[in-house]
Amino acid sequence: MAECKDWAEGKEHVECVLGKANEISYLRKSPKGSFFVARRVGLGVRLRVFPGESWGIMGENGDHSNDLEIGLGFTGNFPVKLDSGLRIAVPARFREVLDKKYAAWATQLVVIPGDGKLKVLPVPVWQKFEAQLVKLSEFDPNADRLRSFIFGNMAICPLDAQNRIRLNPSLCEMAGLEKEVVVVGQQEQMELWNANAWKEFNVGTVRDLKAVMAEVFRSLQPRANG
Repeated sequence: MAECKDWAEGKEHVECVLGKANEISYLRKSPKGSFFVARRVGLGVRLRVFPGESWGIMGENGDHSNDLEIGLGFTGNFPVKLDSGLRIAVPARFREVLDKKYAAWATQLVVIPGDGKLKVLPVPVWQKFEAQLVKLSEFDPNADRLRSFIFGNMAICPLDAQNRIRLNPSLCEMAGLEKEVVVVGQQEQMELWNANAWKEFNVGTVRDLKAVMAEVFRSLQPRANG
């Protein structure tokens, strides 16, 4: 791998010029999970990225779309069937993400209840979430309620030979899962939605998208000192 040089640090990004632009494509992940593909500048490649993580080679010349998809994590949505044994097949693309990003933990998933859906987490992602739950004050009744809800209803679901996980009846009931289910990607985790609920969610979100985005970005703005 060629070494980065000619660094120019800014407040929000770092630029790096790499040689051999016609031979190697580079990909870099930001701390928030976004990926930026190199673009050619003269004889080299200039990457404008957020600092904080290491550089990596995507590979030699060719189509790197699959590398990008794996790097982005779980994205997209896939209709699946919930069978009579309460089993759901993990989509092939998501299984590939599990294999390449989570290695030894690729066949173990943790399922927890969400708001009208189920969240499916690789073990390392669950461990980070679990650590946050444990840190919550034991004297906060809402924190105690949340811990009881999550730990009391979670399930460890290994993948079988057909890349399926078996859910339990209580989790399916909480999420309103029936035969038609949609597996939705959310980068580090998957979600299981009732197919009709997923359609309604998208219709409602599209209708209110401007207001939703305004509220989200408003919350990101620093508060004025009063």
